[in-house]
Amino acid sequence: MFTLCRDCDGKVFEDLFSRLVGSEGRFRAGASEEDLTSWGSELNRGETADEGNTLRHGLVRDQLSEVMTLAGDVGVGGTVSGRTITWQPNAVSGEWETSFQVLPMREGWWATNDVASFVYVDAFGAAAYAIFPVPYVQVDRSLANSTATATVSPTATPTPRTTLVSSIYLPVILAEHCTPDTSLADTLLVLDASNSMLEEIRPGYTKRDAAIAAASRFIDLLKPGDQAGVVSFNDTAVLEQGLTGDKLALRTALRRIDIDQFTRLDLGIAKARDELASSRHNLDNRTVLILLTDGKANPEPVETAIQEAELAKKARITLFVIGLGRPQDLDDGGLRQIASRAEFYYQTPDASTLATIYEEIAGVIPCPPEQFWGRR
Repeated sequence: MFTLCRDCDGKVFEDLFSRLVGSEGRFRAGASEEDLTSWGSELNRGETADEGNTLRHGLVRDQLSEVMTLAGDVGVGGTVSGRTITWQPNAVSGEWETSFQVLPMREGWWATNDVASFVYVDAFGAAAYAIFPVPYVQVDRSLANSTATATVSPTATPTPRTTLVSSIYLPVILAEHCTPDTSLADTLLVLDASNSMLEEIRPGYTKRDAAIAAASRFIDLLKPGDQAGVVSFNDTAVLEQGLTGDKLALRTALRRIDIDQFTRLDLGIAKARDELASSRHNLDNRTVLILLTDGKANPEPVETAIQEAELAKKARITLFVIGLGRPQDLDDGGLRQIASRAEFYYQTPDASTLATIYEEIAGVIPCPPEQFWGRR
């Protein structure tokens, strides 16, 4: 995002618009139309961005509605896992676009997808996050790709009546805003430490290594006043590091995680919930739990973990869940229930995307959708 402003000289305007767009280099004030035209030409030529790119890398994620199915491919660079489509546009100059088709399975008024999001790092090194609007479609019986046979039962003939239908549109002006730099959180990083995390995703580099690197990236993004802690779980749950703002201590804790058998999701959530209720919690900070797992709960069923998650939600803890693997290899439905919102569940078979997912979560935590009327 760039802002060009005429007759906006002064420190107040400079500070305001620089915060709005995220960088002083993206705001220009000009005394004349010629000044602004000149800078606009620089933007078109890419002279304000590194090597002519306006995007260094990004992740676009689209989770289809359960009543929609893909019809054809998903465009260049797109990958499909279950109902989730992912693209990773990198080093883009100018516009990036993709398209795909979906086929409705039932008649009615339906959303085409549950959520579509975009997390990216621009040419200035600033990370940002956006939610795409969800389109709705009216599906007639003739268009629905359904194999079900409708059963028609005779009904009494209704008494004719006339119904007048009209729409009333009311203007709404919202003064809501969020300042990420002043919105702080206490976050527990809850990581699967079962034997399957030792599987290599490339020679000499395991899923555990990828998870540690991704969690470390999240720690890098902590702001002054933020705190984090680390919990590992397998046949038990261990508080590797209590809530702290010491980034070195947090990274050291990640390296201490030991691998063992079993996947007690329930114990990991309970241990994190206890820490977020401890004396180390800053009462002015939001409470957040980020759960990462690569398999199915065992020996306790996932329903036990769902119960623990409900207790956490009642304690006003926001839960994000990352499922590393194919949907059939995870408690996919259960993990969705553990997450606080549908868009707070991330399922990926590719461990190399974990760092990007943690970056996206770091961008959402300071300004959660439930705080804003337009995203409820």
